Amino acid sequence: MSINAILNGCEGVRKTGEGRWIARCPTRPDKHPSLAIRQLDDGRILLHDFGGDPVSDILHALGMNYGDLFPTAASSHLPKQKRPFIAGDVLCCLALDSLIVLQCANAIRRGDQLSEADHASLQAAVTHFQSAERICNA
Repeated sequence: MSINAILNGCEGVRKTGEGRWIARCPTRPDKHPSLAIRQLDDGRILLHDFGGDPVSDILHALGMNYGDLFPTAASSHLPKQKRPFIAGDVLCCLALDSLIVLQCANAIRRGDQLSEADHASLQAAVTHFQSAERICNA
């Protein structure tokens, strides 16, 4: 399958550079893009959901499998890429999480106590930031 099959299966697709896109994840009703998509020079396709859904769930939602992410004649002679995702794409996917952190910080500053739901959202945002750090090899 081609990159077009993945892009057509997602909503809110936005090109962020050559061979790079962000989109809303097809596994849930995403309001903001959290799925980073990259097609490497050798045809391999990389996916990472900053919302935390595993690639297997994303592929299932798209009606695909892991084999669809790799070209039929993989070129093993190409150098490995150290950073599969550009930091700018990662930051775009974390934009909503930064707003959650800001809202929680403002609530704490006012002396308000965070609700269980707000605390859970803050914990999820922290997890997303930690995942982003690992992805960017920071």
